[in-house]
Amino acid sequence: MSIDRKKRCDFFYFISKKFKFRSRAAFKLIEIDNKFHFFKKAVGVLDLCSAPGSWMQVSRKLTQLHIPIVGIDLCKIKKIHGCVFVNGDITSYYCFNSVLKIIKNFGLTFNIILHDGSPRAEIKWLSDVYKQNKLVLYAFKFTHKMLCPNGWFVTKIFKSKYFNGLLFFLKSYFGKIFILKPIASRKESVEIYIICKKFIIDKKNFNLNIKSNRMSNYSEKFNCLKIKTSDSIQKKKIKDLFVFFSKLNSIKEEIYCLIGTSFYSFFHFKLKIKKTYPNKAFYFSSWIKRMFIKKKD
Repeated sequence: MSIDRKKRCDFFYFISKKFKFRSRAAFKLIEIDNKFHFFKKAVGVLDLCSAPGSWMQVSRKLTQLHIPIVGIDLCKIKKIHGCVFVNGDITSYYCFNSVLKIIKNFGLTFNIILHDGSPRAEIKWLSDVYKQNKLVLYAFKFTHKMLCPNGWFVTKIFKSKYFNGLLFFLKSYFGKIFILKPIASRKESVEIYIICKKFIIDKKNFNLNIKSNRMSNYSEKFNCLKIKTSDSIQKKKIKDLFVFFSKLNSIKEEIYCLIGTSFYSFFHFKLKIKKTYPNKAFYFSSWIKRMFIKKKD
């Protein structure tokens, strides 16, 4: 199956288009906020590696209009109402210094920093994982200088041999750390989200070399170092999906329709798909039945 066909047949891809989100990753952030509620006390939001802009869209929806939202990415994106975009590479000193100047000149403060970055896919999987883990450290470089005390840092990370070391490293700068694999993440994906709470300001510089002993020589026991694993790593739950759509101010009947929990709504949803996707109607209906309606023993 081609990548384009996989996207078209994916439930969250279809729903993201319906709610005009730029990617399915929007639902990952909605679930994370649903569990931790950090957007309620938002003062400022910085989104690193923000392209195509779905996390900025969610941040704008779940925060008040006067709260500044800034996105940084190497790839240019279309304008998002109420958000500021900076075109730059987070691994470069020029980008880092220019963002620091913007913060000082405009008096911005960020108590939430988001990072959903991953490198361009290559043939070698190990090099992709290494580059992504390196991006996490560069994202933390921004966090170290720009995050308020007791702030939040949410980052995506690919699980690798450096995973335990990175967890231990982040634990030394934050009061609490949580691990979460959202429902919207694909099963085959190695991505995991780390939610860091209560930032402790430390003026000392840290080592950006991921291959240092501090990163690579930690055993599995450090996974249990006061790190609470979220329950959502278990099986998918309809309740969580219901919260997704209720947070987006959808009509109740439409929510049931999308999830496929009522027969009438499910039939109505099938007709809707038939009009928009005439060739895909059977696929979507059977897919939702398999995913969200429990089989009788």
